[in-house]
Amino acid sequence: MMSRVLPSTDSGVGSQAGSATSGRLTYQPALDGLRAVALLGVVAYHAGIVRFRGGFLGVSAFFTLSGFLITSLLLAERGETGRVALGSFWARRVRRLLPAALMTVAGTIALAAMIADDSQLARLRVDALSSLFHFSNWRFITSGDSYGALFDSPSFFRHFWSLAVEEQYYVVFPIVVAGGLRLWRGPGRAFTTMLGLLAAAGVIWPLVLLANGATTDRLYFGTDTRVVELVLGALLALWWTRRGREVPDRPVPLTIAAVGAVGVLAVMWGTANPADLYLYRGGLALHGLLTIVVIVAAVAPRGPLRVVLSWEPLRRLGVISYGAYLFHWPILLLLQQKTSLGPEQRFAIGLVIAIVLASLSHRFVEMPIRRGAGAAVGRLIWIAVPASLTVAAMIVAVTVWRTPTEAPIDFAAAEADLVALVADASRPPTPTSTSTSASTVATPAETLVAGAVE
Repeated sequence: MMSRVLPSTDSGVGSQAGSATSGRLTYQPALDGLRAVALLGVVAYHAGIVRFRGGFLGVSAFFTLSGFLITSLLLAERGETGRVALGSFWARRVRRLLPAALMTVAGTIALAAMIADDSQLARLRVDALSSLFHFSNWRFITSGDSYGALFDSPSFFRHFWSLAVEEQYYVVFPIVVAGGLRLWRGPGRAFTTMLGLLAAAGVIWPLVLLANGATTDRLYFGTDTRVVELVLGALLALWWTRRGREVPDRPVPLTIAAVGAVGVLAVMWGTANPADLYLYRGGLALHGLLTIVVIVAAVAPRGPLRVVLSWEPLRRLGVISYGAYLFHWPILLLLQQKTSLGPEQRFAIGLVIAIVLASLSHRFVEMPIRRGAGAAVGRLIWIAVPASLTVAAMIVAVTVWRTPTEAPIDFAAAEADLVALVADASRPPTPTSTSTSASTVATPAETLVAGAVE
C-alpha cells in the first residue's frame, strides 16, 4: 500500500502549502521539526557543551535537507511547466535569504566594533565582506582562521561559512538540474546517473585531497568537499518524484530503519570532531544517507518519528530556524567574551535571545518581504544591490573607525611553530654537550608549549 505525502517547500527557507493534485510540495511540519533539531545541535556545539561536541553535524543535516527540498521544487516546476525558470527561482531565494542576512551582517559589525579584540578587528572587514557576498568558507580556508577559532578570538562571522556553501549551491546546482533535464528531456535514467556520478565524485574528491596533503580545514569548509551531502538530498528528491511522491506505507520496517539511523546519528553528534579524518573518508556521506532515512521516516503517514518531529515547539522553532541560526553565533560570542557563564548557561540564554530576535525578524521583516511575491527579478536587483552596497559601506566605515591597537595573533605562525615542535619531538635524541648553559636555555617552541600549558 502506498500513501501520498508531499514534503515542505522550505529548504531552510520557510514553508508554503500546495495541493497534492497540482504536483506542488505541501507543508510537512516534521521537516520543520528536523530543522529545529539540527539548529539545536549547532547551537549546543557553538556554546561549547562537551556532550554535543559533534553538534556541528547539524549543518550537514541542513545541507541534505536543502538538497532534497530545492531539487523537489525544481523537479515539480519542470513537471508542471516543462521548464525550470531560473530567474524566478533565484528571485525567491533572494527574497527569502537576503533580508535577515543583511540585518545580521549589519548588527554583527556594530557589535564587533564595541567588543572585538585586536585579533578579531584585524580580520573583521574581510570576514564581514566575505560573509556578505557569500564566499566566507573560502576566506576561512585561505586565512587559517579556523585554527585560531579552536583556541581563542574566533571570527564574529564564523557561522556564515555554511550559508556561503548553500548560496553557492543555489547558484550553480539549479543550472545543472535545468541543463540535465533539458538535455535528457526529463528526470530519467541518464539524469539519475548524472546525479549519482556527482555524489560519487563528492565521496572520492576528499580522498584525493587528503592523499595530497590537504588540511582538515580545507576539507571541512570547501564547497567541493561538502557537495555529497547536498547531492544525496537531490537524489532522494529524484527518487521521491519518480515514485509520484508516494511513501511506502510500511511503518514497522521504516520505524526500525529510522531508529537505527537516529541512533548512529546520535553517536556521531556526541563524539565527532571536525578534525576527525573519517568524516572525509565517507563519514559525511554516511551522515547524509542516515539523514535521508530520517527525512523519509519523518514524512511517512504513520511513522512515530513524524509525530515526534511535528511536536509544536519543535515545529515553531524550525519555522524561524534560518534567522535563529544567523543570530545565535554573535550572541554566544558576546556571552563568551563579556560574561563568566558556563557552556550550558550560554546555550540557554543565547538560544532564548536568538529565538526572540528570529521571531521578530520573521514576522516583521522576512514574511512581509516574501509575501511581496510580485517582485520581479529586475525590481529585486534594484533593491538588493543598493542594500548590499549600503551594508558593505557600513563595514568599511566601522573598520576604518576602529582599528587594532596591538599586533593581532598570527594563528598561521602559531600553527607552524606547533607543527615544527611535534616534528622535533618525533626525532630520536642526538648526543649533545652536557654544558649547563645549553641545558637551561628554552627554545621558542618550548616557550610556546609552556605558555599553552599555563
